[in-house]
Amino acid sequence: CLASTARKLVEGAPGSVLLVPAAAPRHADVARYRRVLVPIDGSPRAESVIPLATQIAASQGAELLLAHVVPVPELIEAGPLDSEALELRERLVRRNERVANEYLDRLRAQLADSEVPVRTLVLRGGDARGRMVRLIGDEDVDLVVLSAHGRSARSDVALGSVAAHLVAHADRPLLIVRRRPPGAISSGL
Repeated sequence: CLASTARKLVEGAPGSVLLVPAAAPRHADVARYRRVLVPIDGSPRAESVIPLATQIAASQGAELLLAHVVPVPELIEAGPLDSEALELRERLVRRNERVANEYLDRLRAQLADSEVPVRTLVLRGGDARGRMVRLIGDEDVDLVVLSAHGRSARSDVALGSVAAHLVAHADRPLLIVRRRPPGAISSGL
């Protein structure tokens, strides 16, 4: 977890930020990444960090994990959901899982020439933010590379909800990539 001062620094930084929590596991004196996670929500912004994450994974001989959480949709009902509503919700979840798997399979195929081992994970249900925090520990992730904003791309907040949640709760290094403003000159990374 970050103190409020550190969080303000992360939120106010004009560029990308590498955040290493004090609680991050220390394997050696030199940073070594074996598993790099990229949370994917289907948005171009979330997907835009894949080339950078792939470069990092390739340089470290690491596995690249692309993960997506399929939320269970809420259905409005005055009382308990009836069987029709439950079946509708289940059909929506199955459809969204199928689409997410197809999407991640396409991304994995695009990375086939990178020679980086790529694994995709589609997780069902729960809050995407909490599921990502659990996934980081369950998969023993060494680095999370994510866009500062995903699907919502709200310009009135410094970080999207998933990025902000991971800043507050992840115990592993996070590389938060901010999109360059229009007209900015690329530094060539």
